[in-house]
Amino acid sequence: MEKFLTLLLLFSNPAFAKTKSSAPHLQQSYKWVDGETEKTVWLDPGYLAEFGAQEKAASNSAARVFADKQRIPRRSGGVMLWPMSVKAGGSAAVANLATKDPEGAYSEVFRDGPRSIGNTKALPGNIIIRFRPEWSESRIESYAKSQKLEIIRKLAIGANVYVLKHRPGLESLLKANEIRSSGEVLEAMPDWWINVKPL
Repeated sequence: MEKFLTLLLLFSNPAFAKTKSSAPHLQQSYKWVDGETEKTVWLDPGYLAEFGAQEKAASNSAARVFADKQRIPRRSGGVMLWPMSVKAGGSAAVANLATKDPEGAYSEVFRDGPRSIGNTKALPGNIIIRFRPEWSESRIESYAKSQKLEIIRKLAIGANVYVLKHRPGLESLLKANEIRSSGEVLEAMPDWWINVKPL
């Protein structure tokens, strides 16, 4: 009986209820493939990630225009996580910033589950591709040019695994999916930045 009352008090506690239910449901989800495993991420329109943020003050960022002035942006390493106003939203802000600040690097923010809790992740723009082992370096370079991608480096995690540069944001996830679906390469996946600090 005492244990039951303890549980009852716990679940009726407003602080507990807020933790469980106040995190809003996220509506938009996207698929991507890690090796042979299909995974899902949910777009969190409440935040925007700005890469290279250590190079400039927050007050000089173009993202400030779209930010929710009632909430404080958070820096995690070289990434600034901007809370977005309801009207701006993550994807709309990224699209606007591509024109307003073409030299900037901005991404939507995603979650691994359908609620805005847990780790956040964003897309700095790189795509990891595992090419067929018989492909030569010159063929890989030619393929990269045909896809308007730039080779950044070769990874020492298997034969013909490369990191290629793409624009940051959701576009890099969609491009990785497009490349993988073509069947020309063995694997293609977005290169995620993951923030383990809670927002």
